[in-house]
This record gives sequence, structure tokens and C-alpha cells, in this order.
Amino acid sequence: QIAPAANLANEIDGNGEIAVPGGHASIYVLMQQFKKGHHTLSYTDQTNKCVFSTTKCNPMTLVGNHATFTGTTKMGKANLSFTVNIFDNGFGNDQFFITMSNGYSAGGHLTSGDLEIHFDPPPTKK
Repeated sequence: QIAPAANLANEIDGNGEIAVPGGHASIYVLMQQFKKGHHTLSYTDQTNKCVFSTTKCNPMTLVGNHATFTGTTKMGKANLSFTVNIFDNGFGNDQFFITMSNGYSAGGHLTSGDLEIHFDPPPTKK
């Protein structure tokens, strides 16, 4: 699914898992470009002690099937920033990558689940 123009994509949603050293990480993401406050990322890698849920996500950048967004979260007493890259390659082929300011990084093809980039026109103002 390729967007005819980058500014027509307005939502990413889905969940799944990726393989990480020693186990797996669970992902839930909801990014709605035109709805203020509708940004959520939950990430759970129990094995490597990287677990957080945040609504402090910046607007996403979308080019074709590739979405990127940044944000901040708190783990314990540490305030951290992160960058997420998502590739919507169709069910069974999606990819998720995360890099955090504490040096943590993980990513690859989803081992289960689906992440979708939706291409809808922005809402009209009335």
C-alpha cells in the first residue's frame, strides 16, 4: 500500500511482537495525525527490562509505506527519548524498529501481529 502523496496518510495502528535477545517484545501503537492527543506507544520487552507506555509522541513523518516518529517516556526515574520506524509491508511482512536515548535498540520483522498505515484525507473544517 503506497500513498499517492505523503500528506494523505493520517494514521498508524496495530500491535504485534518482534524478536529481541532472549525473548520477544510486544508493541502497541496508535498515531492519529489529525487528532490532537491521539498518540500512544506501548512497548514491553521484559527480558531486557525495557517496558513503557507513553502518549508523548510527536507527529509522524510518512513516506510511502515508511512511518517515523519520536517521543519521550519515563522508565523508573529516567526521562528517555526514542525514535520509532515502522514499515507497513503488508500482513506478515511488517517491520518495527526502536532506538532509545539510553542505548537500547531493537527491531525487525514482526513475528506476530500487524501494523497498518492508513491513507485517508484529512478531516475538513466546518
